[in-house]
Amino acid sequence: MNSTLTTPLLLCLLLISPALFAAPSIDEVQKKFLLDLHEQVLVHDSSESLRNLEQIKHSLSALKTAPTQHALDKIQTDFRRFVGSWKALETTYILGALDDDYVDHPRFIDYFHQAKESIPEQVKKALDSENPLQKALFKYSTKSVNALEYLLFAEPEQGSLLQAMNSRRIAAVEITIDNINLWLAEIAEGYQSKEPLLADSSAAIGLLVNGLIDSSYKLANWRIGEAGGLTKKYAGKPSTQQLEYPLSASSYRAVEAILKIHRKVVDRDGAVDLLALAQIKNAETEVLFIRDQIDVALSILADIPQPLSGQLESEQYKILYGQLEKIHKAYYFMLIDALNLNANIIDADGD
Repeated sequence: MNSTLTTPLLLCLLLISPALFAAPSIDEVQKKFLLDLHEQVLVHDSSESLRNLEQIKHSLSALKTAPTQHALDKIQTDFRRFVGSWKALETTYILGALDDDYVDHPRFIDYFHQAKESIPEQVKKALDSENPLQKALFKYSTKSVNALEYLLFAEPEQGSLLQAMNSRRIAAVEITIDNINLWLAEIAEGYQSKEPLLADSSAAIGLLVNGLIDSSYKLANWRIGEAGGLTKKYAGKPSTQQLEYPLSASSYRAVEAILKIHRKVVDRDGAVDLLALAQIKNAETEVLFIRDQIDVALSILADIPQPLSGQLESEQYKILYGQLEKIHKAYYFMLIDALNLNANIIDADGD
């Protein structure tokens, strides 16, 4: 009786195409990886950066209406939050490599490690001049995230920062926010289309991975090593001025945000991530190693007291630098070969 009942079911199963049970192809996994990356990382982070910048603008209005220490503290908190979302967006920025129209956008927003002159000095000069602000702040560097940090955190030679928040300084903040918003909005709009990303899946993934390698190098050497006097260029000469955000004590948040976005791309729940892609390419071991090393770096960072400016000569800071170098080397020497990609370092993080 049981045999008779199951025969039709067995016949149906035999007639079903074997393709329905086949493992997804590499092309299918790569496409799904890019679709998840697009929605959960690229679009999400560009939108988040815009939202956080809008909050700074809202808090500036409150500061203008009621210039209190509380209002100043609020806008400074908003700036630090924006730093985190901007660093996440900057770390995975591949839009410029996909479309030449967007290649310079990060450079119009962030001038860390590329300005050939002191941004604080240039912004102070603009504030002190008698020229209209739009003319005095004619350089993009004087309307960048770095300039905004100076405007919101730099203590004047006399008096308090709150007292220094006069109409001209507040107007400079507004000009700077508008400049950053212009380029961020274009980035967010550019990421709305999936087509450039999906036009050549392998090439897009290569751009992303090379961008992560580029980011990991700059994280270890530019953002941590140079400030601690641990690189060849600044050996034995630690200096808080080499930190990315020396005035706002946001360098810790920047490092944390960069590490977290690396972790998010490599392995996150509910997505086809780099680990899933590696599994189909027999590179799971290499990606698991990188993921674990990122987790170690996050753990080391969590044990370092804030701000980083007070830790440049500490043993934990040196350990963090060594761990970040380890991550960079793992990306460069392991992942490129494992995923069969070309090592073509791109200047993808806006530096």
